[in-house]
Amino acid sequence: YPMPLKAPRFRYDLAIEGARLLSQETPAVASLPARAEGKATLPVRIEFLELLDAVRSLKGANQFAYKLDGALLFNALGAERELPFSRPGQAPVPRPPSFRAIDVKLGEMGLSGLAFDILAEVENPNVFGIDLRDVGYALQLGQSRLGGLQVASNKEIAPGSSGKISIQGKLS
Repeated sequence: YPMPLKAPRFRYDLAIEGARLLSQETPAVASLPARAEGKATLPVRIEFLELLDAVRSLKGANQFAYKLDGALLFNALGAERELPFSRPGQAPVPRPPSFRAIDVKLGEMGLSGLAFDILAEVENPNVFGIDLRDVGYALQLGQSRLGGLQVASNKEIAPGSSGKISIQGKLS
């Protein structure tokens, strides 16, 4: 495009094996330069049950077909414009990692709760690496947070290999 695109929006649909998994319109986290290639990060929210249903439908498969259709939405010359895109492809079916050699160490216990650390060996059965840096779990009852887990290891588990991770936990 001949001019930079500041804070564009994206509208997109993602289908897995012909079934729509998600459909969203969202702002992009980027500005795209004029007459050049750029990257945009799209925040995606997938409901757990929808993802679980999609994964269950792929049971026994090694890969799946996907199709991403959408449009880049932006204002130019006083009007809203659309730049459509479509990207079909194949991707490997993600497999859950397995955990073994789990060791739990209790930490501080007080009026604010119980802290603990979990050390575990994680095996990655996938053909792609698993980045565990931002993996966490929150335990809530209504609006009250009762505890949670957060991976403390700053590493990726390589494809088809295993590695040790540390998980920090807290119960309130």
